[in-house]
Amino acid sequence: MGLKSKPKKGNEKKLNIPTSSAAKEVNDNDAGRALVGKIVGNKTIEFENKDISLADIRLNPDNEIFRQNDNGEDIEILAEDIKRNGLLHNLVVFPEQEDGRTVYVLLSGERRYRALMMLQEQDATWNAAKNCNVVTTPLSPNEKKVILYSANLQVRGGFGDEMIRRKATVEFIECLQKEPYNMNQAEAKKALKEISGADGSTIDKDLRIEQMLNKGLLKLLDEKQITRNEARELNKLDGEQQQRIGSLYEKLFAIDCQKTKTLRDEIQNNVMTGLANVWKGGSTEERDQLFEDVLTELKSGIKTLAEKETENVTEETEKQAALEREVEVAEKKAETKTFVQKTLQPLAGKIGKKIATPAYKRGLKKMSQEQRAEDIKTLDELIKKAAELKELLETVE
Repeated sequence: MGLKSKPKKGNEKKLNIPTSSAAKEVNDNDAGRALVGKIVGNKTIEFENKDISLADIRLNPDNEIFRQNDNGEDIEILAEDIKRNGLLHNLVVFPEQEDGRTVYVLLSGERRYRALMMLQEQDATWNAAKNCNVVTTPLSPNEKKVILYSANLQVRGGFGDEMIRRKATVEFIECLQKEPYNMNQAEAKKALKEISGADGSTIDKDLRIEQMLNKGLLKLLDEKQITRNEARELNKLDGEQQQRIGSLYEKLFAIDCQKTKTLRDEIQNNVMTGLANVWKGGSTEERDQLFEDVLTELKSGIKTLAEKETENVTEETEKQAALEREVEVAEKKAETKTFVQKTLQPLAGKIGKKIATPAYKRGLKKMSQEQRAEDIKTLDELIKKAAELKELLETVE
């Protein structure tokens, strides 16, 4: 799959804001061109179609958030498909200078690129990506990022992972509010709905969580220590309340629950139940008191959890210490054994067990005369040496 065709300059295109149909065209052979053309804005974009050596293609750092959702098995399946059918969907790249030479940074098609790299490891002839769509018109970093996010949100989405979808949603909306798009938030949300198919309610919830939830609690959500539903309930609290409960949650999840995870889950459930009662409170004073009750119960739960985990650790430590003592005693006992105890005593035991089995007695009948004679000779020698050793031991004063 070497570099064969000459670069061809593409037609100029007039561009508009993204639509779902535009982004969907990223799966067509002329995908990159169609997608870029409908996302960047009202400007003329030029392309080149060219084969590019895989060694000259670079991953895009802006794709890091979506890359987290990939796994080796998916890439392997894609590689097998490309091996059978060829590269049906073009990579989209833009040129960049690196150490005095031109390289190409991906705007769309990272998984396809990684699949090609996998094929190259198996067969060196897979050394190039054919018919790449190279954007030759200068684009701002924000325009490039919008193109990349648009392709991912429509095609890969990241929607199987709550954290990836949430962060990509917020980042994409923020990008559309910058130059050259200058949308307000409502326009940006509408554009996101067009490009991804996400419903407005989910987008609004993503924005509220990402922008309003306490950073410590947000980190716990990203780490999947708390659920999205828990985060939404916690997000109803004011900033100070979130900070206070976030500090306690930090202590809660700092406890290494090897045997007490069920108890920790119960503590979390109690917090959610308590907060539900807070919202039912009548006056502000009543709601504040109910919230204080939640914190008190949470503190008590953390103390109980820490004590139980300490007990478990102590118990495990004591078990380990007892086992180590047993091993130490056994080792010392082994060190004090004599040659006869360490060598001949186990041998005598093995001989006794062997001759007691009917199978061995039956096997003797199948032995040749030569084999029996050799065994008898060996036993005579062993008996002789054992007798000499016994006599030596008996003569020691």
